[in-house]
Amino acid sequence: MDEKVPGVVFAASAAVMILTGAYFFTLTGITVNQFLTINTIPLLKEMASINFVLFLVCASFAIGFITAIGRKYLFKYSMLFSLTGTLIGIICALLLFPQLLEFFAPIIVFLLAIPISLKNLQDREHELKYMAVLRSGASAAGRIVVIVCTGFFIYLIAFSVTNKDTLEANFVPELLSYTVGDGPVLSDQFNESLANAMAIQQQQTIEQIQSLDSLKNLQAKNDPDGLALASQLDATKAYVTSNDFKTKVTENLKNQKVDLGEGVMKQLPMMSLFSRYAWIIYPIAALIMTMFIGNLVIRNLSAGVYSFLMRIFCWRKKRAAAAEEKK
Repeated sequence: MDEKVPGVVFAASAAVMILTGAYFFTLTGITVNQFLTINTIPLLKEMASINFVLFLVCASFAIGFITAIGRKYLFKYSMLFSLTGTLIGIICALLLFPQLLEFFAPIIVFLLAIPISLKNLQDREHELKYMAVLRSGASAAGRIVVIVCTGFFIYLIAFSVTNKDTLEANFVPELLSYTVGDGPVLSDQFNESLANAMAIQQQQTIEQIQSLDSLKNLQAKNDPDGLALASQLDATKAYVTSNDFKTKVTENLKNQKVDLGEGVMKQLPMMSLFSRYAWIIYPIAALIMTMFIGNLVIRNLSAGVYSFLMRIFCWRKKRAAAAEEKK
């Protein structure tokens, strides 16, 4: 009975960590759709939040407890404890946080990754020459990370394929939404910038004409045509630098409804290519991002938790052996 106590404790701990991690993940507000857009700023902001960091910590501890179970017991018993604890944690998390159902597929993949990652864990530890415990724990946690990230990648592909046309149509507008405007039609701010640029260009053109020697000679001779032209240039210069001119140009641009997205597609053919394959670009980008975070944080932190728990087991074993010798 005493031999089963650590398994029950670790299984319960894994369930608590999964439930706690789910809570922090829901606080981030991350959704599947945030992985399927060129505008990743909102997603990156959520990933930089304290809630996401706490989610990573909880996930790492959960995997650390699960790998410790795999090392402590034979495969069939380790599956009993680890899968039971994981299932309890997942079921409670889905009941309390139903918004996590959109991540149901990667959650199921996580369950499948446990037996694959824990199988032959003890044998792999014996094969390693140095830092065997830490490296075997990192290997098992790394397998879980790779399998879950790959499953999430396949899930995103399946999701994006069914929305291929929508992703293609939204690619350029989303790209422009956080650069020059809020959509394919030029924004007011961009229209005003164009109007200012046109006013400056017209002013410079008029000043170049006014600086011509031929016009200055006509003015010096009091030529009627030359004086009339100079007067007209002064009036035109005053108009193009006025607010009325800028307002009129801005209104004309609004009425024309210049489609900046269409202009980008014509000037940059590569944008058309990217938008056509957005359905595969987004999942690949998500795979790279999740693999990087998973291997950098979860894999290493889980290995540390696993190594610490193994040290406790070894210490308890030596203590029990010393007690037996005294008897």
